[in-house]
Amino acid sequence: MANKKILIVDDDEAIHRMVPRAFAKEGFDFVDAFNGREALEFAEREKPDLILLDINMPEMDGNETMKRLQANKATTGIPVIMLTGNGEAIDTVVGYELGVQDYITKPFHLDNLKERVIKVLSGD
Repeated sequence: MANKKILIVDDDEAIHRMVPRAFAKEGFDFVDAFNGREALEFAEREKPDLILLDINMPEMDGNETMKRLQANKATTGIPVIMLTGNGEAIDTVVGYELGVQDYITKPFHLDNLKERVIKVLSGD
């Protein structure tokens, strides 16, 4: 799975530090965005293999970002995993309705995140 590019979209800097460390042995490349607007720009320009997307962010939330990713021909096929503190059942339902491949609530275990990222990237 080396050389896969993952876009992390989260306004929490700790997530941007913690997640790449968890994947150090996998050889993934990471791109950072701190809000939905940046995420859309980076996704179109960088063409990541996967996006980890938070919901609660400034400027544009994750649900709106997901809608726009799906509406753009250049980004519609990029798999997305919601990685968020919003753990209510309705949030999960909305995420899947918007087209996310997986939904992980914070706090999360890094090994679980790694397993699920690898599963989505492998197409399982």
